[in-house]
Amino acid sequence: MGTIYGTDGTRLAYHQVGHGDPLICLPGGPMQASAYLGDLGGLSAQRSLVLLDLRGTGESAVPADPASYRCDRLIDDVEALRAHLGMEQIDLLGHSAGGALAVLYAARYPDRIGRLELVTPSPRAVGLEITDADRRQVAELRRGQPWFPEAFGAFERIWSGDATAADWNAIVPFTHGRWDAVSKAHRAKEASQTNADAAAVYYSADALDPAATRSAVARLGARVLLVAGEYDVALPPKCAAEYAGLFGQAELAVQPGGGHFPWLDNPEWLQDQTQENVPMDFKLELIVIPAADVDKMKAFYIDNAGFGLDVDHRAGENFRVVQLTPPGSACSVTLMPNAAAAGSIQGLQLVVTDIDAARSELTDRGVEVSEVFHFEEGGQRPGPDPARASYNSFVSFTDPEGNTWLVQEVKEPESRT
Repeated sequence: MGTIYGTDGTRLAYHQVGHGDPLICLPGGPMQASAYLGDLGGLSAQRSLVLLDLRGTGESAVPADPASYRCDRLIDDVEALRAHLGMEQIDLLGHSAGGALAVLYAARYPDRIGRLELVTPSPRAVGLEITDADRRQVAELRRGQPWFPEAFGAFERIWSGDATAADWNAIVPFTHGRWDAVSKAHRAKEASQTNADAAAVYYSADALDPAATRSAVARLGARVLLVAGEYDVALPPKCAAEYAGLFGQAELAVQPGGGHFPWLDNPEWLQDQTQENVPMDFKLELIVIPAADVDKMKAFYIDNAGFGLDVDHRAGENFRVVQLTPPGSACSVTLMPNAAAAGSIQGLQLVVTDIDAARSELTDRGVEVSEVFHFEEGGQRPGPDPARASYNSFVSFTDPEGNTWLVQEVKEPESRT
């Protein structure tokens, strides 16, 4: 178990399960401990699941201010977890009411989202209405089940406004694709895992602004996967399609025979959907620089530019590979003999956090470096960016064979408290 602290000092617990790239998971309920998510039906085989216990649930502490249970205020706790993990962008999964929180986080911090996975999400964050007719249409599909008469009768009393507490329990089978021993055991733990007082605050008045959220998610550039269940009365497939259509780029996956908990109904299907919808990473690792004099160029990049030597490999008289990596870079360059193309690489770019220090370091090593310059009103101007904003202060230099480099200043992000 890991521990972080919210902006108000509340201790928050998270649990990490599995291996691979982190996937932050927000539980539903609302306000149910993350334990009910388990490993999401084996999804931990693909990803390192980071399961957050929302404040007042699971292993997390009860806050001093009960109003902080509001879903819009819980956004700060998700952001605290992201910062604690040291990730510029996160992949975020939300189930049910946790899906509403995930959407609110994405609306506030769109640049922090790499991928958003909404598993049978609550539509309340975007003000999408689920009508009784929508639920009835899905419920009718279960007429062949032995529990249907009692459960459907309870639904009809709920729709007519004559429901009792027992009726709400009676309709639970409609939320599962299979009402079997596994689903019943899962349901039996729900009350003990849920903070009922916190759940009553979660969707408080003024916690949601559906119009603003819709506007924000329509502009969201991150990939979105919305998972729905064919039999889920909480978010019928027709309504799920409407929900997915609110995003800039979203894919809808409807689990055949699935309910509100797709990892219980068919875990292999959920794994396949998640895996198949993650695009392959294409990472830039190497740039080839043709060279007429490989030894001269090698000496410049090591002695003057400060690059590290990774490989110097020969195979015969005409084949040579000299791989060099700039300090702190994930991308390398390779010098290869090719006199005809020497000097043809223009505009390679390095990023530093302090342009003045970088220029001084290069100059001290004997590199002829330009003065610092920036761009303003479409033209190049001397000196750094007047506001010292990131991305607009540069120097340039040229290697011995005429290949050109830009060095750009990008400041370290300010820490968030």
